Amino acid sequence: MAFKPPANFDFVRPAGWAEWRQRFGRYRVASKLMKEDGEIQVSSLIYSMGNEAEKIFSQFNLNAEDSKKYDVVLGKFNEYFLPKNNVIHERAKFQRREQKEEESVEQYIRALYELSEYAEFAEKETTIRDRLVLGVVDKELSQKLQLESDLDLQKAMRIARQHEQVTQQLKEQRQSTSGATASVDFTNRDQKWKFKKHANPRHTGTWSDKKKCTKCGTVHKDSETVSG
Repeated sequence: MAFKPPANFDFVRPAGWAEWRQRFGRYRVASKLMKEDGEIQVSSLIYSMGNEAEKIFSQFNLNAEDSKKYDVVLGKFNEYFLPKNNVIHERAKFQRREQKEEESVEQYIRALYELSEYAEFAEKETTIRDRLVLGVVDKELSQKLQLESDLDLQKAMRIARQHEQVTQQLKEQRQSTSGATASVDFTNRDQKWKFKKHANPRHTGTWSDKKKCTKCGTVHKDSETVSG
């Protein structure tokens, strides 16, 4: 199966370098490019980036040996596109990040991964795990994760996703049950109304056209006067 490299890098938007680099890294593994000679990998990287990459590469002034080493060349592009991070600031941003009310677990995990890119954590997965456990909106889920033994990042993500899925399913079931109950109540009320309507037929006469008879002392229509 042939894999295509990602589209050319957008040099107008250097902030997109980390994302593009990650995509190329995926391509490098999927296409088995990583098993090729270093010079081929470097050429593939520069070619995939686009014409502007050639000009930038020439500014690195690498010697003949280093110019054929993929990791060295990639590191130079990192230095070129990524400004020196304020690690303390990046870590503070990461530690403050909590799941938002309308944010799914998947979106929250992705956000933590993105923030960790610039924080330079020594134990990246462990740190992401801790923030995930403490930062989720559902405190019942947070407690459940904290009680798990041997909790690594992969296990935490799996439990969080399953918990969110089950919670959503239960919510949908309750809504469905509530709707069915409301429908039954409406039907019952409708039937009761019809029963009362038939059980109490409308009177043929009204009190407005009846009055007390001066002859017999009872109340009836004028046409019903008792003779005698």
